[in-house]
Amino acid sequence: MKQIAVIPCGKKKIWDIDPRTGPVYAKEAYQGTLHKKCTQYARFHHLYPVILSAKYGFLKPDDVVPADYDVGFQHHSGVINDEALISQWHAKGFSRTEIIVVLTGKKHIRVLNRVIETPHQWEFPLAHARGIGDMLRILDQSVQH
Repeated sequence: MKQIAVIPCGKKKIWDIDPRTGPVYAKEAYQGTLHKKCTQYARFHHLYPVILSAKYGFLKPDDVVPADYDVGFQHHSGVINDEALISQWHAKGFSRTEIIVVLTGKKHIRVLNRVIETPHQWEFPLAHARGIGDMLRILDQSVQH
């Protein structure tokens, strides 16, 4: 993977739609608008999508999410620790990535800055967004060209 897009998981999940759903692939678990538009952006720009979850860490699309959860990086319990994130980053091969496109908010960027130690080229297409509406507009416009 030479280029990846780090995308947020989001609060809305498949279990909000059907609580009887069992374990699913990460690419099916997250149902929020921002997550879906970030995934669309990644596909359009030929980037490998890496989902950042406060509970499970760095997820590849085919990693399994076992069940519903409600944990964010702002929470004090249930959040994956930095050591586990660093370990995943290396174990899943992301440390060999050349370009990281960050499609997340500021709280996720703070986490990335703490756990990614190797040098990469960073891109932040949403850095100047003034909120979720602005982020969605930027993502929409970027896939229309």
